Amino acid sequence: NYTITLDCYETLSGSVTVECIGGGQGVSVFAIPVEIVLDTEVTLEEGNILISSATGVTYQWIDCATEEPIEGATNQFFVALEEGEYAVILTQNNCSATSECIPTSTPCESPYPDVNPESLNATILPNGKLRFEWEPISGQIGCQINILVGAGPQQASIIKPGPDASVFTAPVSQLVPFTTYFYRVRCGCSQNPLIVGQYTPYASVFYLPPTITEEMGDAYADSPLSQIDGDIQWSNASLGADIVSELFAMKASESWVRVGPNPAQDNVNLSYNSIKEGQGLIQVFDAQGKLAFEKVMTFNEGLNNVNLNLNELENGFYIVEVLKGESRESIRLLMQ
Repeated sequence: NYTITLDCYETLSGSVTVECIGGGQGVSVFAIPVEIVLDTEVTLEEGNILISSATGVTYQWIDCATEEPIEGATNQFFVALEEGEYAVILTQNNCSATSECIPTSTPCESPYPDVNPESLNATILPNGKLRFEWEPISGQIGCQINILVGAGPQQASIIKPGPDASVFTAPVSQLVPFTTYFYRVRCGCSQNPLIVGQYTPYASVFYLPPTITEEMGDAYADSPLSQIDGDIQWSNASLGADIVSELFAMKASESWVRVGPNPAQDNVNLSYNSIKEGQGLIQVFDAQGKLAFEKVMTFNEGLNNVNLNLNELENGFYIVEVLKGESRESIRLLMQ
């Protein structure tokens, strides 16, 4: 009987029966054990979530700056709460391997991602449309522009998703001539929880379409056409109004997930954009990677809204994952 044990090789054991004829000088056994190759790839997902590709191993995440292990970080994923570089040590049997150090960052401007108020600008285009512009901020995933008609109360809030979102153009059909529009902007950064900056102070623009002269202004002001009933209907799907409560970079051709409120106390609304209809799984993991909540769902194509009762979860950070086919979307949630 024999057993061969080598670091980074699978243990090999067996038995050999040898029939000795005559004056044998000894017996040698040759065996080739299988080498253990650990997958050290680590991916960085939105929200500073580091995920190891390796399975069937033990994990220990380390801070590359100190080369010290991080207490409690022994799961397949790790949420970096601070900017830095992190790696994971993988162990299987007597074999260990360490991944490359992965940098994480907080792209938002400190302390809040506030838009420069001096960058606000409004232009009346030759075709009568009114264009609002501002300067994007570092790390933004979307901006919100709030527009008041005169002194109010009619107003509109429009979401412009994307890292380069810096323009909103209002169509002529939704504008009132000879009216002052007040507008302000705020943007959000790609963090989980979402970091939203403060609104800029209001700027203003007097809307005078090129086809209407100033002399017509007094007569128009007394016309019934100058009156507005209810809110301006700028809140439509093409302008992203279905997400006016939060700022997220969302594309209809991609799957994404968001949760709100975040932070939350008990009930959480999960919104998931599904490329196609099919069954999926919602899972919530605590900071140590322990499964804390699970729900099987059948998702429709497009936007799905699901209410999650998480009142039994303790305070702290959690990872919410939606698994559907080959798609896995994650977001960080704070319960408090």
